[in-house]
Amino acid sequence: MGGQEGGQEGGQAAARGRPARDGDGIVATVFGSPDFHAAVPAFLAEERVTWQGR
Repeated sequence: MGGQEGGQEGGQAAARGRPARDGDGIVATVFGSPDFHAAVPAFLAEERVTWQGR
């Protein structure tokens, strides 16, 4: 996992105005996952979410 080696990781970091760091790819993967997108509104509504592993 090296900074800008993933192509897209470097572009996302550049868009944020900082160099890519290790871990940028996993952050993008997690925040872009269907589970994350289901969990945010459930959390705000104080409801339980059923994790799908995606």
